[in-house]
Amino acid sequence: MTVPIKFRKSRERIISFNFNDIADGTGQVKFYGFNSEVGGTADYHLTTDNSIRSILAETQGSAQSGGGGESINLNWDLPSFNLPKTVRGGFLVTGNYAISGAANPGSGTITVKVIRLSGAVETELASVVGPAFVAVDTTANPSKRFVITGTITKTLFKVGDVLRLKVVCTADDLTGGSASCILGNDPTNNDGTVLTPSSDSDETTQLIIYIPFDLDL
Repeated sequence: MTVPIKFRKSRERIISFNFNDIADGTGQVKFYGFNSEVGGTADYHLTTDNSIRSILAETQGSAQSGGGGESINLNWDLPSFNLPKTVRGGFLVTGNYAISGAANPGSGTITVKVIRLSGAVETELASVVGPAFVAVDTTANPSKRFVITGTITKTLFKVGDVLRLKVVCTADDLTGGSASCILGNDPTNNDGTVLTPSSDSDETTQLIIYIPFDLDL
């Protein structure tokens, strides 16, 4: 008598890519920036899970006066890679920031950088300056949404490497006072103190980056 042999089916992995992804050989992966706290110190991370709620929906930088300056210079990191990954092609970063404390007019700039972190060594893969922001009306804490695009040349991330998003924001009270940047970074788009998407459809607290990975098809 022949005993039938049953083979266990492996779990299928379903991933969706559009035609352009497949034609180009890359797939865009969407990451959200969020913050946590360990021992009273804030940490900043990237995740694909938009159900994670940040400790703070917005991050406020240091006050700048006397002609303005760098208010925020922070890194949002993915966990280290368990498998080698290749990144190449166009990326996109979108979010929302405000200039707090500025007597109008106030101004600000936003710069995003994509970095490969290998141990303690940072390699800058791309750096793009967003459009200048000058608020000339009488709105308190004026805010601006940004969409910044750039290109990453083909780069291998080895096991243990980290993908890092660095955001630099400057603030200036053009009347001679002090001002600071406030940057949204909550995957759930929860209201902050200044950025309140529930009451202002032009605002968001989500910080999002789309990264192009080579497809392994």
